[in-house]
Amino acid sequence: MNRLVFVFLALALLLIDRSFLSGGFFEWILKETLLLTVIPLLSLYFFKISPGEVGLSLKSWRLSVKYAGALLLLAIPIMLYGAGLESFRAYYPMWAPAGDSLRNFLLYQSMIAILMFNTEFLFRGYLLFSLEKELGKTPALILHAIPYMLVHIGKPGLEVPYSFFAGLVFGYMALKTRSILPGFLVHFLGSAGFEASVLYL
Repeated sequence: MNRLVFVFLALALLLIDRSFLSGGFFEWILKETLLLTVIPLLSLYFFKISPGEVGLSLKSWRLSVKYAGALLLLAIPIMLYGAGLESFRAYYPMWAPAGDSLRNFLLYQSMIAILMFNTEFLFRGYLLFSLEKELGKTPALILHAIPYMLVHIGKPGLEVPYSFFAGLVFGYMALKTRSILPGFLVHFLGSAGFEASVLYL
């Protein structure tokens, strides 16, 4: 099976997601899960491709945790810097009631965990590993980071170029561990720490 089919499907789903979806925060998470995770998973089943081929594997979980921990430590100064910028403080959290109580913050973060899984699965799993199959590691790493950067347009300005380099790092970890786990851990825990800094520091 030519994996370029999966590349084009992923890009088409992203285009639909960014162009036509609207609604409240929770509705948006539900629609994103359907588009960016459920449909790609169904396509794997249809074409008889194992989940492990797109990074849904815990075989290297120890290495994944080591990578994630090291990257989170390196990211702390960047997160604290960003949390102090007005453009980020005005945008985050994406669900305003998250700052009203700890309960709301935890509910919000549970939804963000789903969102981060969707993102890591589509970009670092489905798209990256499909590109790698067709083009090799380095071209796949670079090419998958471009649409990942583009979906950040509309967020605070610094986040757009930052997301390209973050995509390269997350992608490298995924290729090294053959798993989306390290990227998911860094993405979710980094986001939670950043938004806690925005709200409480």
